[in-house]
Amino acid sequence: MSCDKQPIWISVINLAKMLDVSPRTVYEWKNRGGVLPPHIKLSGMVRWKREHILQWLENDCKMENTLSQDD
Repeated sequence: MSCDKQPIWISVINLAKMLDVSPRTVYEWKNRGGVLPPHIKLSGMVRWKREHILQWLENDCKMENTLSQDD
Protein backbone atom coordinates (compact mmCIF):
# COMPACT_ATOMS: atom_id res chain seq x y z
CA MET A 1 0.00 0.00 0.00
CA SER A 2 1.40 3.36 -1.04
CA CYS A 3 1.19 6.55 0.99
CA ASP A 4 1.84 8.70 -2.12
CA LYS A 5 -1.85 9.09 -2.89
CA GLN A 6 -2.87 12.70 -3.54
CA PRO A 7 -5.87 14.12 -1.68
CA ILE A 8 -9.13 14.35 -3.63
CA TRP A 9 -9.79 17.94 -2.53
CA ILE A 10 -7.45 20.94 -2.92
CA SER A 11 -7.44 23.82 -0.45
CA VAL A 12 -7.02 27.50 -1.29
CA ILE A 13 -3.44 27.43 -0.01
CA ASN A 14 -2.51 24.35 -2.04
CA LEU A 15 -4.19 25.71 -5.16
CA ALA A 16 -2.29 28.98 -4.73
CA LYS A 17 0.97 27.01 -4.53
CA MET A 18 0.07 25.00 -7.65
CA LEU A 19 -0.66 28.21 -9.59
CA ASP A 20 2.22 30.23 -8.07
CA VAL A 21 -0.13 32.98 -6.87
CA SER A 22 -1.18 34.21 -3.45
CA PRO A 23 -4.17 32.72 -1.59
CA ARG A 24 -5.77 36.16 -1.88
CA THR A 25 -5.60 35.91 -5.68
CA VAL A 26 -7.30 32.49 -5.54
CA TYR A 27 -10.10 33.96 -3.41
CA GLU A 28 -10.47 36.89 -5.84
CA TRP A 29 -10.71 34.51 -8.80
CA LYS A 30 -13.22 32.34 -6.91
CA ASN A 31 -15.37 35.36 -6.06
CA ARG A 32 -15.22 36.70 -9.63
CA GLY A 33 -16.66 33.45 -10.96
CA GLY A 34 -15.86 31.75 -14.23
CA VAL A 35 -12.10 31.86 -13.67
CA LEU A 36 -11.69 28.66 -11.65
CA PRO A 37 -13.60 25.39 -11.83
CA PRO A 38 -16.56 25.09 -9.44
CA HIS A 39 -15.71 24.72 -5.77
CA ILE A 40 -17.48 23.31 -2.74
CA LYS A 41 -17.36 24.11 0.96
CA LEU A 42 -16.38 21.31 3.32
CA SER A 43 -16.83 22.23 6.96
CA GLY A 44 -16.90 25.89 5.91
CA MET A 45 -13.63 25.66 3.99
CA VAL A 46 -13.39 26.16 0.21
CA ARG A 47 -12.13 23.14 -1.75
CA TRP A 48 -11.72 22.15 -5.39
CA LYS A 49 -11.77 18.62 -6.72
CA ARG A 50 -8.19 17.76 -7.74
CA GLU A 51 -9.42 16.07 -10.92
CA HIS A 52 -11.23 19.26 -12.02
CA ILE A 53 -8.20 21.45 -11.35
CA LEU A 54 -5.91 19.13 -13.32
CA GLN A 55 -8.36 19.07 -16.26
CA TRP A 56 -8.63 22.87 -16.09
CA LEU A 57 -4.84 23.20 -16.20
CA GLU A 58 -4.64 20.77 -19.15
CA ASN A 59 -7.18 22.99 -20.97
CA ASP A 60 -4.92 26.03 -20.54
CA CYS A 61 -7.06 27.28 -17.64
CA LYS A 62 -10.20 27.46 -19.77
CA MET A 63 -13.53 26.33 -18.38
CA GLU A 64 -14.81 24.60 -21.51
CA ASN A 65 -14.57 20.81 -21.37
CA THR A 66 -13.24 20.96 -17.81
CA LEU A 67 -16.16 19.14 -16.22
CA SER A 68 -17.83 16.07 -17.55
CA GLN A 69 -21.61 15.91 -17.73
CA ASP A 70 -21.89 13.56 -14.75
CA ASP A 71 -19.86 15.69 -12.28
